Amino acid sequence: MKRKVTALLLCLLMVATLLPSDIFATKEIVKAATKTKSQLYVEAMGDGWNLGNSFDSFNSDYQYDTGETSWGNPVVTKELIHEIKERGFDSIRIPFTVMGRCDKEYNINKDYLDRYVEVVNWALDEGFYVMINLHHDSWNWMKNWQLNEFSPVYIEYTKIWEQLCETFKDADEHLMFESINEPQYNDATMDWGIPTGVKHTNEINQTLYDICRNSGGNNATRMLVFPTYTTNDAASVCEGLYDYIASLHDENIIATFHYYSQWVYSSNLGKTKFDEVLWQTDGVDITPRNSLVSSFDSVYDNLVAKGIGVVCGEYGLLGFDKSDYGLQNGETLKYLEYINYYAKQKGICLMLWDNGQHMDRYKYEWKNPTFGNMIEACMKGRSSYTTGLDTIFVNENTKNADVKMPLTLNGNKFVGLFNGDTELTEGKDYTYANETVTLKGSYIAPFITGDYGKKATLTMKFSAGADWEQHIVYYNTPELKAATGTTEEFNIPVEFNGAVAEKATSQTATGGWVSNNWWWGFLEYDSEWTADYTTNEIKMLPNYLKVTGGKDLDLIFRFYDGTVVTYGITCSGDTITGKVKSVESSVGAVTEPSIEPSVIPSVEPSVEPSIVPSVEPSVEPSIVPSVEPSVEPSIVPSVEPSVEPSVVPSVKPSKEPVVSGDSLAPQVEVATTIGGGISQVYNIIAKQGTVDLSKLTIRYNYKKNGSKEQKFWCDSAGLQQSQAPFYQAIGEDVKGTFGNGYLDITFDTEQKIVNGQLTLGIRFNQADWSAYSDFEAGSVEVIYDGKVVNVIE
Repeated sequence: MKRKVTALLLCLLMVATLLPSDIFATKEIVKAATKTKSQLYVEAMGDGWNLGNSFDSFNSDYQYDTGETSWGNPVVTKELIHEIKERGFDSIRIPFTVMGRCDKEYNINKDYLDRYVEVVNWALDEGFYVMINLHHDSWNWMKNWQLNEFSPVYIEYTKIWEQLCETFKDADEHLMFESINEPQYNDATMDWGIPTGVKHTNEINQTLYDICRNSGGNNATRMLVFPTYTTNDAASVCEGLYDYIASLHDENIIATFHYYSQWVYSSNLGKTKFDEVLWQTDGVDITPRNSLVSSFDSVYDNLVAKGIGVVCGEYGLLGFDKSDYGLQNGETLKYLEYINYYAKQKGICLMLWDNGQHMDRYKYEWKNPTFGNMIEACMKGRSSYTTGLDTIFVNENTKNADVKMPLTLNGNKFVGLFNGDTELTEGKDYTYANETVTLKGSYIAPFITGDYGKKATLTMKFSAGADWEQHIVYYNTPELKAATGTTEEFNIPVEFNGAVAEKATSQTATGGWVSNNWWWGFLEYDSEWTADYTTNEIKMLPNYLKVTGGKDLDLIFRFYDGTVVTYGITCSGDTITGKVKSVESSVGAVTEPSIEPSVIPSVEPSVEPSIVPSVEPSVEPSIVPSVEPSVEPSIVPSVEPSVEPSVVPSVKPSKEPVVSGDSLAPQVEVATTIGGGISQVYNIIAKQGTVDLSKLTIRYNYKKNGSKEQKFWCDSAGLQQSQAPFYQAIGEDVKGTFGNGYLDITFDTEQKIVNGQLTLGIRFNQADWSAYSDFEAGSVEVIYDGKVVNVIE
């Protein structure tokens, strides 16, 4: 998920004393009447592919590093590079990580560099446009960037690129240099440090620029690729990069950003459809489709329209690595179709991120043929699909019922419908009118028998583009069984009966959400829960179990056919038991169930995602970047606290609300994590009636050694209630005041909670970022209208 930042103060300092070039010259507006050299270069790059998790992979225990196979991919072959070219790709990005592969003088290991050069040359020989870069170094040693000739980071970066520029200086114009992958820093975030982040990124870009342009050979005019800060698409970072590029007066510069869609869709946090409403902003429905448009429009308006060629150096979805059921396949195909179409409309080259999960690097074929077919079809034009789900769920109640399937044709024509090699007969098996295929109930009926599950895959053919697969699934209401487990492992036996799980919610009896993403109403698939159709279980994963806090909770599972199952779990010590509480069964053939949560946020959640994982995966990592929102500090110290959390987060509810005047004192729940700093999540609930936040004070009592100044942050405050506005962000109204041995949390607002809840994420640290010593948690006092109405021990 990306937050759009509307303004950037370009207060960038002159640094001529450190580098020979003037980095921050006066802004010059470039109006592109015709295509510039960088835009023509981007056009020639066509469709791009990433050789991910090969030369960028590494082992942090350097003695066990196995080079390009460190993260589980096989040795790169000439045949693989040839196959990628045969599939229609014209450009290739070959990420390169040097961390752990340099000596004390920053000389790159000769064998590793020679091997990298070999593969780069294979790609050049195939006629590819080739992008090389520094990759995972960005979130390791490069995070400590300082523009200082005595800084070890500056010295290493300079030495590395001096070697790469010398090595490749005689390569022709098909080779380009990218300064750094996804730049990020210890002293800046997208939340509060954009000017600093932009400044650092342009310093890095300038460092490569000076090295390259003075290194001889073809490097004087080598195309250079410069990223936006964090490779984000926000207008502020695009503007910051444009200002810098314009100052160079060099036509051989390309800008780059990355795109992985909105995180809650990309990673499947209960949002599975490409046109599904994620939330509302200023009364406007936000979907994965229109947020894509917004992102690419931002890049176009601030870079392309001003004459700068732009490459989206990575695109994809974060759920690709998780499992076959992590993302809904048909909805993924719609995403691929549209992003390729829209990028071409905006003159932006797309480069697919493939870390081995798409192209089989042993068999040289697409692991998911429908995925590959769509990618290749997108190179030639638009494709068509059913507007609803790519699956029809049918049961005994639907025998003889016709099923309508509206089509999104995208300029093509419907040609025919097939089951395998057999063409269905129009008029007998189906009808077609008004861009809608209606499948006859008489054709469907024979499939409603025998074992539950997929009964047929129909193929729709069109005048152009990829074929579309539409599945017929015979199902019945899924049956979840009683289960007993522990706080480390809890699996629910399920007779799926052909049904497919879509989303899950975890909540308290009062409706408070319980998950690692406490600001969001759904659990993350394959992180907090997963459906295993081989073992016939729904598995609640350790990431979820660790935040249950010993509470009795309701798990609400929604299935694609429309069935909703509420499953209650009871926690007693380390033991968890569970059983079904209610079932809402779907009726009729389903292609687009309408079951949705009762509350859709009216504004985009305010928790900003992190960019990359902090450690490399043990087998095959997930897509980089991972944009999973975190609740890390908005201000990150340059040295991480060394104290591990001493207390596992625990959730403690207050007693029932007490009446106070015209309003009701709230029920309060709190989860506290104690480490180098203190993090807390509060659920403030108005179970019935109204809570006036201006009357509420939450006092957290504690003991600690020393008298150092402390800092308070409110990371998020989301108010959900049963009437409009259904969701409001009020983080700016949350105040923290320290007393002698306590923290008071107050609310500078007249906002009221009406039959809803406020979910509040706060943290506090010692101002110098040193860890607390001998911190002792105390009680939480709930003070309402000047009276202590409850104490949580």
